Amino acid sequence: MSAPVRTPARAVSLARHKVRAHFLALHAIEPGDAIEYAPPSPTERREFEKLARDGIIRAAAPGNYWLDLSRLDAAIERRRRKWVPLTLLAALTTAFVAILSYQG
Repeated sequence: MSAPVRTPARAVSLARHKVRAHFLALHAIEPGDAIEYAPPSPTERREFEKLARDGIIRAAAPGNYWLDLSRLDAAIERRRRKWVPLTLLAALTTAFVAILSYQG
């Protein structure tokens, strides 16, 4: 079994954006608007598969997919709820350490 491919976070984020943008640009946001889609790169393929596993990209017919906006919004909100408190905690910790180390 081969080791999983490690892709830089920026490349993963860009691939996720490209996949979502493709569906939005073609207005494939309802089952009746489903489009054929084959990810052009391995990174985009992994992100496409992850979005499909999460139910954000859904199959209307074999090979035809659409983007479920309500599930996308819910996923973005879950990510926000997870990262905003952690980011605030890191910022406050950095400020606290800076204040303690100030030799004024």
